[in-house]
Amino acid sequence: MNYISRILILVAFTSIYGCKADDSNFNSMNKSYYRPAKKLQFRNSSGKKIEEYINRVGKRLLIVAPAEHNFIFAVKKDKIPNVIVANDIITVTTSLLKELKNEAELATILAYSIIKNDNQALQTIAFAGYDPTAAIELQERLLVLQDSHNKAWQNGYFRLNPQSATRIQLNRNIVAKLPKGLHRGTTLHQKTMYY
Repeated sequence: MNYISRILILVAFTSIYGCKADDSNFNSMNKSYYRPAKKLQFRNSSGKKIEEYINRVGKRLLIVAPAEHNFIFAVKKDKIPNVIVANDIITVTTSLLKELKNEAELATILAYSIIKNDNQALQTIAFAGYDPTAAIELQERLLVLQDSHNKAWQNGYFRLNPQSATRIQLNRNIVAKLPKGLHRGTTLHQKTMYY
């Protein structure tokens, strides 16, 4: 499938699911949408709604990915925050999902699982209509978590996905050249993931 076909499919996908670039919920700093994580109760990981949500985000990324992939996306209840890629299945653990603030951050985790190259992963996030600055915000939070030497994170996500300030700065330079003000999906993400 060529690039133009993928963009046309994305436009159709976006119109079907009602994702708008002018949605007022994009500003994750908007206090009216902020709810502290301590007060949120995570839904059961076996919930079909969460898996459908993750598959929808993943498929949106696959449409614009630089190469064709046949991944499916799953959720695993686990205390170790991680993303596992095996046999064309990308599995995100509930512990990792709990750290994500919006749909654009979920897209970041999935895009980096689909595409290991920073430049292409960030472009895929933007081409799928997600705000790539959310990737930088997530990477900054992950760097702080990595520096805290939390054993669960060290044994999980950071074992294969180490963070560094240098990498984040390089990614900032890439993001500076990408479209601004794209979809974050904060409200939808919280409605799907939490009570």
